[in-house]
Amino acid sequence: MFEWQQRRASAPRISLIVPTGDTDRVPDTGGGGLEVAWPASWVLSETLVSHTDVGASRIHRAHDTAGNKADLERIYAAQSFVWLVRPRFNLMLEALWERADRVGGKGLAPTTESLFLSPGLRFAQNLRRLQIVYGVGFPVEIGAGEGDRSVLFYLSFEHPFKATP
Repeated sequence: MFEWQQRRASAPRISLIVPTGDTDRVPDTGGGGLEVAWPASWVLSETLVSHTDVGASRIHRAHDTAGNKADLERIYAAQSFVWLVRPRFNLMLEALWERADRVGGKGLAPTTESLFLSPGLRFAQNLRRLQIVYGVGFPVEIGAGEGDRSVLFYLSFEHPFKATP
């Protein structure tokens, strides 16, 4: 079986949010900020892995489509389970809860809460010193935006931090 140190991983991070986005089409963008997050993973069995992620962000002077500005805060918690069907093929179920501010008029709109469930799958391609992961998820909002559906495509390039001998 697995040793405890091989069964868990964590990678806390602080990210700089750079002002981008077309505020004429996408509200709550255009301001810079900071995000802190604490993701952690656990190997529950040889075929099941759990990922937890909690975090918060603050964006300064975000814009809405009318040009109004406000400072926005967001907190979130996410949980996923990954079934390792094959070494390079996985099925996933993810849940994401968030509470977020929105720009509204000359200040903040009422804070929104959202819950998303997202079934998905991913496939890994192993190259010599690189793993490319392709994935797709199907998020569905539960609650206030119930019935909203979308498709999320995922592409990740994974490389080792240290050279292996």
